Amino acid sequence: MTDKFTIAYVGLGIMGAPAAGHLLAAGHRLRVWARRPEAMEALVARGAAACASAAEAADGADFAFTNVLDTPDVEEVVLGPAGYVQKLLPGSVVIDMSTIAPQAARDLAAALWRRDARACPGWRAARRRGAASRAGSRGGRGTGAGPASQIGAAAELRGAQLRNRTT
Repeated sequence: MTDKFTIAYVGLGIMGAPAAGHLLAAGHRLRVWARRPEAMEALVARGAAACASAAEAADGADFAFTNVLDTPDVEEVVLGPAGYVQKLLPGSVVIDMSTIAPQAARDLAAALWRRDARACPGWRAARRRGAASRAGSRGGRGTGAGPASQIGAAAELRGAQLRNRTT
């Protein structure tokens, strides 16, 4: 991959921290936020920028990843008052790696479009499959769908995180 992107990343738990670390290792600029500030420390020590909110992390980001527990958490990170939607640039891409139902991903995409089409990203629902223990070794599999013009770059970013990928 020749392009280096600014990436927002929220959800730095057992799976998110290694996935974010792979993006940082690939040379991308990483802006992170976590509910537990200590979850950001290792990535910040490696060069990531710590942010005070998901919105701050998304400010200026080309891509915004979520890797949180469940649908309400994704909704809060993406659409909440301190969520990505407050600061996303037009053309930004949201990549959700949380374990949520496909219909929930479609509903979130529709909510983004209704909210403000200028700031609406190309939504890519990407779910991490595989044991959390494999996250650090780039195991697992990602799936997703989104606008064809944005799939290529998103697939390359996912490729930085995974050995095996399906796009």
